[in-house]
Order: sequence, then structure tokens, then C-alpha cells
Amino acid sequence: MDDDTPRAGWHAIEADEALRRLRSSRDGLSRNEADKRIESAGLNSLEVEEEVGALQLWVRQVRNPLIYLLAGAALLSLPVGHGVDALVIAGVVVPNSLLGFVQEWRAEEALAALREMAAPHARVLRDGRSTQIDAAHAAPGDVLLLETGDSVAADARLLSGDDLQVDESALTGESEPVDKRPVRMDDETPMADRENMVWMSTSITGGCGRAVVVATGMRT
Repeated sequence: MDDDTPRAGWHAIEADEALRRLRSSRDGLSRNEADKRIESAGLNSLEVEEEVGALQLWVRQVRNPLIYLLAGAALLSLPVGHGVDALVIAGVVVPNSLLGFVQEWRAEEALAALREMAAPHARVLRDGRSTQIDAAHAAPGDVLLLETGDSVAADARLLSGDDLQVDESALTGESEPVDKRPVRMDDETPMADRENMVWMSTSITGGCGRAVVVATGMRT
């Protein structure tokens, strides 16, 4: 949907104009259209590092100057008849590396489990009906249904709001929730003052509203 981004900024146009440019409506997208847009724009997720394999974790444990020094000392001990010294060094290095490997492996598994548990969801209008989806499957043009306690799935332009308040402290550092309303704003309005916009991963702290998704994933 990049070609439909207005020059004036989404906050500086009327809500109905935003819907028109996004080829959407107040009833949201159809399931088929949403699938096409996800295929075109990609999933609504931020890039993350590739999963670390067992071999990489093991390499991390031995890729250490101290380990190199001890391994070298062990190898030099053998030709000069200090086999016991070599065994002692190996007895320190190998268990220490194994312990580090096990700890990191368990930590990676725990992080993966936490990511799975914390996978956010969103409520959107699909074919005019409220539908809960994984936030990663929100598409440009989707109409988000926002309520207290929700995490905003993507950058979106408000269509309506009833006493809507949002915690944007992660973006702006502002400790107090900010009021949101769907009125058009001046194009020069700073991001932190754009009352008609909600941003990905911010939290709804009060009220309810609807917003049309204008950017997803790495475009947010």
C-alpha cells in the first residue's frame, strides 16, 4: 500500500479519505483481500534475529581467549610429559563449557516459550464482522477494534473514538496516557501530538475506538 501513502501524512487527511486511499471501508476488508495484502506487504511483524542452533551455542562457549589459552596449555603439556596437568585443565574447561551451553540452551527455550505466550492478538473487522486474529496477520486497510487493555497491532488512523486514551510512553517518554480523537490535524503536527493516530505496540488505557491500519511490520 506504499503507493497510497498521502503526501500530507495520514494524520492530515480526513478519515474517509484515508479509507479511500487504502481501498478499504468502515466495514473493514474481506478475508480474501486481507490475505492478498498480507502476501504483498508481508506479515505485520518486526525483524528478529535468527534462532540460534546448538552448534552456534557451543561455539559461543569455546570462542573465548581464556579457553584458547587453557587449551593451548593442555596441548603443550602432553609432549613434555605433564599429562596430569593436561587432564586437570580439560577437567576445568570441558565441564565449564558444557554448563554454559546447557544454561544458554535453556534460556533460548524459555525465551521462545515467552515469545509464543506473548504473541499479541488483534480484533479487526473482516467481511463486516468482528474477528480476532494474530497481530502478525493485520493488513494495511484493516479496521482495528480498540478497547481498554488492547495492544495496538499496527500504526493506524482513527476512524472513531469514545474517551479513547493511549499509553505512548514507550515512544515519547510521556508518563500520562494521551487522549485520542479522530479529527484531521495540521500536517506539521509532531508525531507525539497526533491525536488521530495510534502506533504499533502502544496500549489502550481507556475508552474504545476504531482505526484503519496504515502501516505494518517494518514500515511502522
